[in-house]
Amino acid sequence: MDGLKKLIARQEKKEQIESFVRRSIGTMEPARRPDKNIAAHKFFLALVLFSAVTLLLVAPVLHIDLSLLVLLIMSVSCLFMLLRTVNILRLARRLVASIKRYIHGTAVAPSLKWHHLIVVPIYKESIETIANTIGALSRHRDAASHYVVLCAHETADKDHEKKFRRIHEMFAHRFSDLVKSVHVLDPMECPGKAANVNHAVRFHAASQPFEVYSWTMVTVIDCDTLVEERYFWELERMASAADDPHSVIFAAPTFFENNRNAVPCLVRAMDDLWSMAAAANIFSNSKLGFPISNYSLSLQMLEAMDYWDVDYDSVGEDFHTFIKASIKLKKNIRLVPVAVPMNNENVIGHAYFSSVLARYSQALRHALGISSTAYLFKHVLTSSFSVRKWLLFLLCLESHSFPLLYFATGIYVFECVYMGNFFTYFRDEKLLLFGGLTAATVALLNVCFGIYKANQFFIRHRWFRKPFNFVEEVRSDISDVVVQPLCFIGYFFVPFGFRAYQHLVFWTNKGFYNRIEESARKY
Repeated sequence: MDGLKKLIARQEKKEQIESFVRRSIGTMEPARRPDKNIAAHKFFLALVLFSAVTLLLVAPVLHIDLSLLVLLIMSVSCLFMLLRTVNILRLARRLVASIKRYIHGTAVAPSLKWHHLIVVPIYKESIETIANTIGALSRHRDAASHYVVLCAHETADKDHEKKFRRIHEMFAHRFSDLVKSVHVLDPMECPGKAANVNHAVRFHAASQPFEVYSWTMVTVIDCDTLVEERYFWELERMASAADDPHSVIFAAPTFFENNRNAVPCLVRAMDDLWSMAAAANIFSNSKLGFPISNYSLSLQMLEAMDYWDVDYDSVGEDFHTFIKASIKLKKNIRLVPVAVPMNNENVIGHAYFSSVLARYSQALRHALGISSTAYLFKHVLTSSFSVRKWLLFLLCLESHSFPLLYFATGIYVFECVYMGNFFTYFRDEKLLLFGGLTAATVALLNVCFGIYKANQFFIRHRWFRKPFNFVEEVRSDISDVVVQPLCFIGYFFVPFGFRAYQHLVFWTNKGFYNRIEESARKY
């Protein structure tokens, strides 16, 4: 009887693995765009946002008193700025503790227990850039026993065979395995990191026994990311401390230090502001947020959530991953920070102006989060009430919708001052509240940026071991502060406003929408 039970159990296990392999191999066929039915939700969000912005812009001319709305928006802005400042302080505390633990030798270098699948999406990057990234991984102590590096190539890159052959010659002996995948873009897929990574990990997972899924950690990095060995030590330490590592997405703060002196100050300052906001998001005490560019999660979790979406409403694969996991999995998905910084490159073009334009294209991609916001919006409306999901939706709005309201609010105030209506609308208690909120927001912004800059200086010289150049660093910091308003307008308000406008006006014209997305979504 026991023998029969064991035979049945083995057969069920075999069928489970075969079913999974068939399903995974099936994904090698051309992908089909999932029908999320969120066009109406995108349109509604864009309509509400643009209605509020338009009202704020024309209200002074029409002599409409919106002082209460302005004070409400300023209160929300001040609250989020306070939360960001607290989170940046948490970042500073955790980074200092991590440096003491690993650099000063208070912790013994652990032996890794997980299998690590490291996915490096490659498109048009040079062999030198790829070699720097994979070379940094190859110097890790446990690389030969625990790392499988997956080079995710695209057929659109005509040199992908030459690149992989060269990388394989240089580093294959340094890892447990160094493999490649070649993604053929389907017409229904959005070109970019999500489709490439989705194909690569599915392709690799189909060849693995089902039993290793629970002990395989997938780490997705950019092709220009230098990863410290201590990242994987800290990652495993956090995974072992988690109640369920298969319901956690791990994310590290990203600093742009590789080529910061080679890019225009507009690009450098915006990347620093973006990095500051991303770090504050990752180190949130609520464990809700969005991984940015470089992150890790278990292969078992990826299989449970059916990997990455690859349609045009899911282009921000890092941002969208946490939202999809929160919707698809019947668990409270958490974002856990890994207090080991990643070192990335600023986006750069062939000349000054092309670098500025390249950063604008990147900002357009970031602004596509309104689609993920609509995806979550539909879910919170149609599913049972959940405080966590409504808070997550609020964080989405704060990232992709509220900034335009902040900008319109500032324009409203300036228009009121210009037309002489300001002290008519803001008087007595309203004036005091306006002054207090303005002073508090400005103070918190400067405190937050100052703490981040101090952390950046600390990380640059104590962690990344960059040489100290006092004159150059003071000059760059001063120029960064001066160009901040231009960065907010050119790389934040304009692209985010364009995306909202696009969803509002062209939401039914798929041909136009696809052409815009194809031209704007670049690595």
